[in-house]
Amino acid sequence: MLDSDKNLMRYAEIPQLWKYGNLYVVRDDLLPGGTKRRALDIWLPELGRGDFAYAGPCEGFAQVALAYACRDLGKRYQAWLFTAERSIIHPRTQVALDLGALHIPISPGYLSVVQAQAKRISAHEGFKLLPFGLDHPRFIALLTAVARGVPYKPKEVWCVAGSGTLTRSLQQAWPRAKHFAVQVGHIPDVGEAELLTAPEAFARDAADPPPFPSCGNYDAKAWQFIVKYASPGALFWNVAADELDNDANPTPSLLQEREVPNNGHSGKRDIQKEHSSRRGAPGRGEAKTQDSVLDTRQREARAQNSRRGVRGGDIRFH
Repeated sequence: MLDSDKNLMRYAEIPQLWKYGNLYVVRDDLLPGGTKRRALDIWLPELGRGDFAYAGPCEGFAQVALAYACRDLGKRYQAWLFTAERSIIHPRTQVALDLGALHIPISPGYLSVVQAQAKRISAHEGFKLLPFGLDHPRFIALLTAVARGVPYKPKEVWCVAGSGTLTRSLQQAWPRAKHFAVQVGHIPDVGEAELLTAPEAFARDAADPPPFPSCGNYDAKAWQFIVKYASPGALFWNVAADELDNDANPTPSLLQEREVPNNGHSGKRDIQKEHSSRRGAPGRGEAKTQDSVLDTRQREARAQNSRRGVRGGDIRFH
C-alpha cells in the first residue's frame, strides 16, 4: 500500500514507533526506501527539477531513497547513481534501477575515485550532485522535523552512523538526550554522540541482528550494543531494510513487540513549518530550473531503456 500511495510523504511524516521489551524502535524499515526518502521528497523540489546524482557505496540505502524520491516526484526528476563497478550489480543498486535510476559504474571502485568521477561528470553534464550521506543543513533540518514528530521524547537515542547525518539530526531533535552512534565504515561526523565501532567488516552483515527487519550491513549492527548497554526506555532509529527482509518473518524474539499509538500527535505540522519557513523556497509546483542538457549517448540510453520497458539502467561514459 505504501509503495503505491501517490501521497506517500503526507502519510510517512510520522514514523511508526514500536516497543520491544523496555526499548523503543522507530520502524522506518516499514517505509520502502527508508528514513532519508522522507526528507528527499521535500528537499528535491526545493532544488528544482532536473537530474540528481549521488556517489556512494553500492551497499548504501541513500541510492534507494533517491530513486524512490525521484519516482515519487515524477518524470522531471531523474536519479543518477555512481558506485564501484561490480561484475554483478548489488541488489540495492538493482532496486534503484528498477525504480528508474540510471547507473554509472566506476572503476577502480575506491570511494574517493567514485566521488571524484561523480563530481567531474556531474559538472560536465549538468547534474545536481548531492553530498555524501545527504549531509546538508537543509536536509538535516527536515530530518530533525521528522524526528520531532515521533510520539515519544527519549532520554537516550541510538542509531548507526555512515556519514553521521542522521545522528546529528536526532541530536537537534532531542538535544537533552544522550546519543550513541555505531560506526560501520569510515569515521563519521557524529556531533556530540558517543561513538562505538561495529566489529564486522563494512560489507558483512551483522552477526547479532535485531528481531525485526533491518539493513544487515548498516542498522542491524547497532543491536549488539543496544542489548548490552542501552538504558530502559532508550530509542533506536531503524533506518531501512531490504524489501525481502520485510516480507520475511523474523526469528521470534523473547521481547514482546507492539506498535505504540501516536495518541493524536502528528509530526506533519512540524515538518510543514520547516518546509514553509524557508522564504523564497519554491514548492513542488513552483520549482523552476532549466533542464540539464543530455548528450546524444544519454538520450539514446534512455530511449533504449524506454523501449525495453525499464526506466533505469547502466550508462557508460568515456
